[in-house]
Amino acid sequence: MWLSITLPKRALQRRLPRYRRDPFLHERINAQPDPVVARQQFIARQPMGRLAQADEIAPLVVFLASDESAFVTGQAYAIDGGIAI
Repeated sequence: MWLSITLPKRALQRRLPRYRRDPFLHERINAQPDPVVARQQFIARQPMGRLAQADEIAPLVVFLASDESAFVTGQAYAIDGGIAI
């Protein structure tokens, strides 16, 4: 996830994890010939065996946007349920 306060909302959404429940993933899955099977296969590839919830991502976004992160620089935070491991 990349966060920049100056990014428009849509640009920020595109930088959030693709393995969370959101309209972009929903559209991509529904574009498949068999959306039910496509969803099952997509979830099966996730190390945690499920999609992320917004409330699992939001705390880090709030922290990075707050004064509490004033001394944080140049870090990459993986919110990917273990997919990068």
